[in-house]
Amino acid sequence: MNTVTPLRYVVLRHEGVESPHFDLLFETAPGSDLSAWRSSEWPITEGAAFTPLRNHRRFYLTYEGDVSGGRGSVYRLHEGAHMIECDDEKQLRVTLETGQRLRLERGRK
Repeated sequence: MNTVTPLRYVVLRHEGVESPHFDLLFETAPGSDLSAWRSSEWPITEGAAFTPLRNHRRFYLTYEGDVSGGRGSVYRLHEGAHMIECDDEKQLRVTLETGQRLRLERGRK
């Protein structure tokens, strides 16, 4: 699936949890839920590891604050646009507005 229209993404810092981390959340179509991955680093460098997460609500494109259920808090570090190179059951490959390309492996369902 190739997308010509830029889609939105956001990077959130998730704190107040056992292992603070960064959540990378991507639209895969206009108005879609957000495909999500966890990373221990931001900005992303060569060889960075990503852990797939369940999809997140669009609410998180603009939300900052406490996460329900005592699951810490999030604040936005970066937001931007991306283009999809590939979106299938195995992976999401995107190019960020900076030109950086990411290959994000999906977890087994």
